[in-house]
Amino acid sequence: MLIPYHVQMTRTALGSCFGPAALYAVVRANLGQDAPLNLLVGKYHFDGNDFEQAIEFLEEQKAAVISGLAAGRPDKARRAFGRLTHAVQDFYSHTNYAALWLAANPDHDPTAGRPVNPVDPAILHSEKFTVANVYKPWEALALIAAGIPFLERRLPTDSHARMNLDHPGRGPLFPFAISAATERTRLEFGEISARILDELDSDRLAAFQEMQTDE
Repeated sequence: MLIPYHVQMTRTALGSCFGPAALYAVVRANLGQDAPLNLLVGKYHFDGNDFEQAIEFLEEQKAAVISGLAAGRPDKARRAFGRLTHAVQDFYSHTNYAALWLAANPDHDPTAGRPVNPVDPAILHSEKFTVANVYKPWEALALIAAGIPFLERRLPTDSHARMNLDHPGRGPLFPFAISAATERTRLEFGEISARILDELDSDRLAAFQEMQTDE
């Protein structure tokens, strides 16, 4: 998704869990995944070409949160969690999850206070579930020539250019992607919190609390 929406989702999901400065550090790490060179790293954005690597990347960042806290480095934990949030948010804009959710829940309004379930197993394990692939260098040409529809239409239907829900201009599925990605961000923090509370001693719990407070 585009930068303003990553900021919006992260602040909405985590604003009640982090102090302003700590949340800013998480957001900054999230947005760092969209630095120019990082845009070429598919696992940071759940591109289909690197889908398995993206799943591994999430586990690596969860482990980095734990190891950062174990070392008394809440700053490292914040950065790892920020990187994780970016990847899970992009999952919903670079797959057809939103479309499958709407097909299964045709009366759902994601703007009416009921979030989209971001981990519906029926969707995640559906044969219809697909991930956007990046076709180089044609995707870059389509991006440069944005607004020339025939270039986009010449790419495969599973291309990033044709599947992405990166901004509202991509159509009516965008609010479903935003809702799912925001809720997934909340879930990821809840899961990490539960793991930390279960595994860490009092010193490390203090580091976890510091992770959430202002620097």
